[in-house]
Parts: sequence; C-alpha cells; structure tokens
Amino acid sequence: MAPTVPPWVELTAIPTGPPAPPPGQLFVGVLGPFHMTGWPDDQVPSASVVELATYLVLHPDRPRTAEDLRDPLSAGKTKALTADTIRTYANSLRRCLGAERVPDAARHGYTVTGAGSDWQHFVELRDQAGDDAEPAVAAQALAAALVLVRGQPFSGLPKAGYGWVATELLISEVAIAVTATAQRLADLALTAGDWALAAWAAERGLIVDSVSEDLNAATLRAAAATGKADRAAQAWRDIARRYTAANEDLPRGLVEVNTQLKQPR
Repeated sequence: MAPTVPPWVELTAIPTGPPAPPPGQLFVGVLGPFHMTGWPDDQVPSASVVELATYLVLHPDRPRTAEDLRDPLSAGKTKALTADTIRTYANSLRRCLGAERVPDAARHGYTVTGAGSDWQHFVELRDQAGDDAEPAVAAQALAAALVLVRGQPFSGLPKAGYGWVATELLISEVAIAVTATAQRLADLALTAGDWALAAWAAERGLIVDSVSEDLNAATLRAAAATGKADRAAQAWRDIARRYTAANEDLPRGLVEVNTQLKQPR
C-alpha cells in the first residue's frame, strides 16, 4: 500500500533574514563569520578588550573573576595572562561601556549587561520549541533560530587569541545544535507536507555540516515530494557535489534513499 501523503500545511513562513541586533546592545555574532557590534562610536577597544567582552557575553550564566578568566583567555597565547592583566582589560572595558554595564567586580566577578549574542538567541528560540509545543508554534521558533545561521560557526576569528573557543569545543557544540534543530524542523515540515520549508530547514543545517546524511536525505525527500523529477535530480546532483567537495564517498544509506524515491508510487 502506498504511504499516505499528509495534506499540505504551511507550518510557518520561511524567514527572509535575521533580525537586526537591538540598538545600543553589545552584540556578538558567532553563527557565521565573527562580528561584534554596539560599541560606543567614540570608543575603539583593543583586541584584548574585545576578546574579554566576547568571552563574557558568550558566558552569561555567572560572573567570572579575574582568576576564572586566566585559563580561558590565556589559551593559545605564548605567555599566560596574569589576574592583574585581566583586571586592566576589565577596567578598559568598563571605560568603553560605562560602569553601569560593567560593574566593578570586586570579589564577585565580571559581567556585561545590555549585551547578547546570536548563539544565545538561537538557544532561546530552540528551547521554545519543546516537545509539547504545537507543530506550528515549534516550527516558527525553529525557523527563527535557523535564520540566524550565516555560515560556519566562529569563522573569521582574529588570528591572535580565542584559544578558548577550541578548548571549550564551542564550534562542535554549535554545529551539533544547528544540525539537530534543522533536522527537527525538516521532519516537522515533511510530516505536514510543507516541502519548501523542509528543503529550507535542511539547507540551513547543511551550512554547518554539508555531509550530514540525515539532512541530505531530508533534502532528497523534500525534492521528491514535489513530484518534479528535475528538482529531485538536481537535489541529487547537489548532494553528490557536496560529498565530492568534502572528499567523502556518498553513504550507502543515502544512495538507497535516492533509489527508493525514484521508484514509481
């Protein structure tokens, strides 16, 4: 018996682009080429101060003392930083942003208020799409998260510093989260028959992992479901090119999915 094709339902509109960072907010972008916006126009912080600010913004869970910051901010550097050096950077950061946004740490640790990141926003949106969320509600939150992805996570970092990105395995953490989110949305969309959304979701995840077997399979299923043979054939060619570019063989499972989808129904 042929599988039942669900009725077509547009779960959510495909976002056209990520929202602009809130005005006046120090904002760190790591879901693609690294960037930071929101510095006061009359301030030009040093590279070390920018790195400190980046670390604090990406670790908002608790204040960090100068001692807490020594190891991460020394990672990848030829000479370990001292706590006094980090305090000097923090004082410079406070002068740039104002004492109300970088309170004097004393013994409690440093924080930056009025700041955010695309990664933090991504996680908040992803978490809104809990297992008990209605499909349309979950799809809207997941799509809003995925549109934040601009390229390979943490690409284009300054050459000096930022060794903590590697030691904390942040690139892998972000990539896993993005691909899982993309797969969840693609699955929701395929179930609803929203082929365009399914293809878009898979494409967002493939930005960070071009040879994800599950996401490439979702791309194939979305293309085949349109009933247009040329679209399915193009999807397969695109997949083959991705694996060739990565110098990897096409997985047997993906070949089997393509073969099954080409069978008459």
